Amino acid sequence: MEKLNSTDNNYICEYCFIVNKISEAQFFINRFNLKPKKKFNLFPIFSNQKKDIWLAINQDTISPTVTPIYLNNCANANEQTTWIFFSFSFLSNLNSPHFIIIDEIIDSSTQNKLYPSVSCLKKFKRKNAFSNEQKFQNQERITLKNIYEIYKTSEKLVNKALIFVTTLSMPEKYELSDVDNKTIKSEQNKYITEIMNLSDEMKITIFPFFYVFNFFKKIKEEFKFSVYEQNVLENLLKQFNPNDLKNNLKFIKKLKNGKQVINHLKQKLL
Repeated sequence: MEKLNSTDNNYICEYCFIVNKISEAQFFINRFNLKPKKKFNLFPIFSNQKKDIWLAINQDTISPTVTPIYLNNCANANEQTTWIFFSFSFLSNLNSPHFIIIDEIIDSSTQNKLYPSVSCLKKFKRKNAFSNEQKFQNQERITLKNIYEIYKTSEKLVNKALIFVTTLSMPEKYELSDVDNKTIKSEQNKYITEIMNLSDEMKITIFPFFYVFNFFKKIKEEFKFSVYEQNVLENLLKQFNPNDLKNNLKFIKKLKNGKQVINHLKQKLL
């Protein structure tokens, strides 16, 4: 197994996903063009080419407490990384799929509870979930495998405000072969995208300095700047409110060169 956090740490991990099955991973693999990272062989790890989106598939042979720790190290995640746990669940009292945010996690054996932060997710349906290894027939409550252990470990590693526990609850009559259903894919795409966008908005508030720094890096990737221009650009960006920078990003990307970017930012500060 390759040594973690050795030399390849010059990328920024923006999102980490954890699922329990390959069927749950497939949407993310297709959506973000994730490829297996075979050098990490404790359990399946995937990332995109930019290495800013990572995914781990939990394994029955390994303690679920290991999954977030290992993924955190493989991805070089930091306090700005958004973590999303996703799983399918099946309920006897549903007629159609529903995407749900979990705001209370209950350990079925001890009845201990954990409370993921959902303050920014008012539009979403919210329910509690039981963490249990068994599957029940005629199930009327959401049961997510391993979620108590995974969440309890994750909140010690990363920013709790950026951990989201999600499930797509489906009628019990559905089978895993139904995950190709257009309705299911549409639900995943709509709500996962919304959570990612909301987490990005939260990061601007939680980490204003880091947002400006990351903005600087993105602009440098888009345009060529001399060393002098880079210093001017960095000093200009420090004077901006992060939200103002966010609102200007689309316009800036349409400019032709670094000199125009600097002139545009100077005009905005007048």
